[in-house]
Amino acid sequence: MICAHVVYTVREIESFIRKLTDHSRKTVSLISFERPSTAMYLPLWEPIHGEERVELPALLQIRELLNALEIDFSETLSREWIPRPFRTLEEAQQECETRLFVAPGTKKSQRLARVLENSLTEVEGGYRLKWALPHLPRIISWQQ
Repeated sequence: MICAHVVYTVREIESFIRKLTDHSRKTVSLISFERPSTAMYLPLWEPIHGEERVELPALLQIRELLNALEIDFSETLSREWIPRPFRTLEEAQQECETRLFVAPGTKKSQRLARVLENSLTEVEGGYRLKWALPHLPRIISWQQ
C-alpha cells in the first residue's frame, strides 16, 4: 500500500497508521518530505495574515509517531525535487494567493504584491521565492 499527501490533515493519525498496517497485504509505504510541500509559503503567511501559520506535519512527526507505535520502519531517500519556478510575476502572485487563501483584488492581495517585490528572485525559467529549497522526499516503509 502506497500513500502520499494523506497524513497532513488526518486527525486520528495513530488509528490511520494502524489501519494502513492492518489492511496492507505486505508492505506499507508512505512518501514524506523533510518539510511539507507548502513550507516555502510559510514566510509569507504572517506578513499577509498577521498571525503565525502552523506548519503541517512532515517527516520528523511521522518518524516520532512510528517509533511511539513501535513500528520498525526503513527510509529510502528519493530524488530531490526542485519546485518549478513561477513563469511570470503574475503567476507568482496568483499561486501565492491560492496557497495563502487570499482573494484576488483584496487588501491582502495588494499587501502580498508588495511583499513579493522583495521575496522573489529571477531564475532560469521565471521567478522563485528567495528562500525556496529543494524538497527531499523519503519513502518510509514497514511490513505488516
